[in-house]
Amino acid sequence: MLLRATRCARATRRLSTTVDAYAVGSTTHGFKVLRKEAIPEYSITAIQLQHEATKADYLHIDSVDSNNVFSVNFRTPPTSSNGIAHILEHLVLCGSKQYPVRDPFFNMLKRSLNNFMNAMTGADHTMYPFATTNRTDFDNLLRVYLDATFFPRLRELDFLQEGHRLALDETTGRLQYKGVVFNEMKGTLSDSDTLFATRLQQHVMPTDSVYAHVSGGDPAVIPSLTHDELKAFHGTHYHPSNALFYSYGNFPLSDHLAYINENVLSQFEAAAAVKIAPSIVKPPLVAAPLVQLEGPDDGVSGDAAAQTKWVQAHVLPNVLSTDIYTCLVLRIVSFLLLHGPSAPLYKALILSELAIDFATGTGVDTSSVNPVFGIGVEGFDKAKLPEIQATIARVLDEVDRDGFDVDRIDAMLHQIELSQKHIVGKFGMTLLRGAASTWCHDGDMIAALGINPYLARLQRDMELNPRFLQDALRTYMIAPMQTTAPIQVLMEPSTDFVQKMEANEAATLEALQARLSPDELARIQATTLELQAHQNQVPDVDCLPTLTLHDIPLQHPKLTTEMRGANVQFVPQSTNELTYFRLKFDTSRVPTELKPYLPFFASVLGQLGTSQLSFQDLATTVQSISGGVSASTLLFGLTAVSTPYEQLHGLTAIDAMQAWLKATEEDPAMLLQFASALSALAQHIFQSETMRLSVVTEPHLMTAIEASIAGSLVAHLPRASEVAPVTPVFPPTQLPEATPNAFFGYPLSVNFNVQAIPTVPLFHADHVPLTVLAQVLSSCYLHQHVREKGGAYGAGASQGEGVFQMSSYYDPHTLQTLEAYDGAATFAATGAFSHRDVDEALLGLFSSIDAPQAPSAKGKGLFTRGFTHEMLQARRTQLLATTKDDIVRVAQTYLASPTTMQRVIVGKDDGRDALRSAGFTCN
Repeated sequence: MLLRATRCARATRRLSTTVDAYAVGSTTHGFKVLRKEAIPEYSITAIQLQHEATKADYLHIDSVDSNNVFSVNFRTPPTSSNGIAHILEHLVLCGSKQYPVRDPFFNMLKRSLNNFMNAMTGADHTMYPFATTNRTDFDNLLRVYLDATFFPRLRELDFLQEGHRLALDETTGRLQYKGVVFNEMKGTLSDSDTLFATRLQQHVMPTDSVYAHVSGGDPAVIPSLTHDELKAFHGTHYHPSNALFYSYGNFPLSDHLAYINENVLSQFEAAAAVKIAPSIVKPPLVAAPLVQLEGPDDGVSGDAAAQTKWVQAHVLPNVLSTDIYTCLVLRIVSFLLLHGPSAPLYKALILSELAIDFATGTGVDTSSVNPVFGIGVEGFDKAKLPEIQATIARVLDEVDRDGFDVDRIDAMLHQIELSQKHIVGKFGMTLLRGAASTWCHDGDMIAALGINPYLARLQRDMELNPRFLQDALRTYMIAPMQTTAPIQVLMEPSTDFVQKMEANEAATLEALQARLSPDELARIQATTLELQAHQNQVPDVDCLPTLTLHDIPLQHPKLTTEMRGANVQFVPQSTNELTYFRLKFDTSRVPTELKPYLPFFASVLGQLGTSQLSFQDLATTVQSISGGVSASTLLFGLTAVSTPYEQLHGLTAIDAMQAWLKATEEDPAMLLQFASALSALAQHIFQSETMRLSVVTEPHLMTAIEASIAGSLVAHLPRASEVAPVTPVFPPTQLPEATPNAFFGYPLSVNFNVQAIPTVPLFHADHVPLTVLAQVLSSCYLHQHVREKGGAYGAGASQGEGVFQMSSYYDPHTLQTLEAYDGAATFAATGAFSHRDVDEALLGLFSSIDAPQAPSAKGKGLFTRGFTHEMLQARRTQLLATTKDDIVRVAQTYLASPTTMQRVIVGKDDGRDALRSAGFTCN
């Protein structure tokens, strides 16, 4: 039963030999090699080093992969919810000793061919990773990242921009909070799932734990952070003794070590590293009370019960996240309990309709030093909570007594095997996330990279003890729930949650303003003007390293494909013996009355069972033989008239599905008619004449797969003449009348602003300069005016298929942002940008165009969209030939005076009156 599923997969990629020079105990550029170990399942070799003078840690993963990754990581456990680590992450990227530019991070995004570049704050550590295939680019980014993290300027004006500040409203004169991170976290914690997960963690973890705080920052606490506190935090936490350097790929390790030693570590001495102590969890003397919270209403569901969330959770006893094997076992037990329609808790809680779904926080979470296990649901009648609790206890006892279904164990372990062999596009990033967390918790980084030894150990343990998984369930999940009273958190939606939050903020600011003297208020205004002057300065970015257009390959990569007949495309690739199928069916002949059902049909395909297998057995069967099956609808070739997209994927589609749900609830017989309609839709879609197939596989497997396709797949598909007509179940969806300005108010604390202008479809001669124009506006105008000055978390422009868009998210403003969009159009149409801006826009575009692809994705564009090599080469050539004059021309043609323009705002309900006065239709 377990032989195939736990077979230790071996990758077929060849091992690199460049690591031979790094003998354990040897020293290179001040780094001592502590350990070296091959990980055969991934064809990599891990080398762990430590800098002798500063005690900085280093992990290098040697691979033949040309997509090289680097990251510097720091332990940054918070001691409050003031967001200090998160704001510092933003601030270090606002200029450094060697690169005194206001925004080197965003400037490097457009001077690089990176395929990943970011900074991320977790619950207890902060990461600064990037990935690129270009050696010069790697060296450029390495220099900028290291100077930013170890030698940042940390100016107060940047702190006020990125973190938080007080400002006087220009209209009312009232105090208000501003700041990029402040607005980001207001938006983040306006999401009910995120808020629930955050509050659950705070209540489950002991109050003296670092995880009892909001590492990203709680908007109610963020304003308490001072600039001096942030600088002191950097001094203690961004020290080499508290750092992990990580590199992955085929670039020489010696070069990395030499640069880091000479330019960074030589300027430091060893210091005490920050350690994150495990929380000692003591059983409470009495049962923990139910924690009842209010959360934001989604503004869509209408029914409070549909949004109610509840979880009971406890810290796992006597196990830390560094116990890799036990954590793996517990994740397996959690998966078997919860995931899929055959899982016992899924059947008892979800299929029984006690609840709509599992709640955020359900399962095993090993991201903290002390792992947590939770079980909870959302979308349920609160009166049924005792029944839900009793059901959970009953099911756990039944599984403890009877064990798990052996076929599901086999299927799940097969998924682990496939995940080992599946080649992803950014594998170095995947390894980084696990290594950084393990290092942060003082665990064995190299041991955390592999999985084969743990699977072999698991097989032995299950052979020696048939109750092995049940014993783990009893020890770590059932017993603690019976003896230590798990924390229970219940969150119900409140339609005025956001209003209360805003009212509390306003009351705090009003009280503060009443205490401030006229001189203090004048200083706030003066600081605002000083920041504005700082933001208006034109940065001198010549100190930053950059690539040039000469670094962009002139030729689009050639992909080898083979057509077997008219309908089957083979893409030979090195796939570790895996095969990837992609089927395409032309739906143009599907009756118009059935097309609104397409997205729903695609979403449930593979989950409803077949004529031979129930939906529960189907899920297990699919997992036991493949990595999974999914379906989606694809629309392309759209012009400015996007009626099909709105009907299938827009608000109209959501309204239609809500109407279908209501109809089937009121009349259960309608559900059978709906099922019949979906069955008819399947017959109209799955026809032999309309099928096309793409296969990505090893070359030596192609002939056998071709024979299998002819003998099984095609033979079972009906012909169009065999399909009977069908009568639609529901009336056709009605498109709403288009309005130039529409506002959709929801209980949010921030806004999302979009402006769309009809332009041209893909492969029109103007599509390329419009695409470059979007990149220019994103990096040279919208970032400065909407993010830096306006405080939105993000803003940008894009040229789609037929539509040019400008958008912002987590934005405190609405009309001010729309004015910035107008300003962006003027900026472009008057040519207020440079030739260098065009070059940088092209670098940014090609960093995405030429990003490495996983083998499974090869040939997708050709298959799904018909993008031939000649078409892609022509587009590449046109992109590289695009000039400033081309961009000015299309800006004047399409953006300067558009005949049609749609503006849509989804945002704070309290902005309704002002937007109605500005001519918006309010929904």
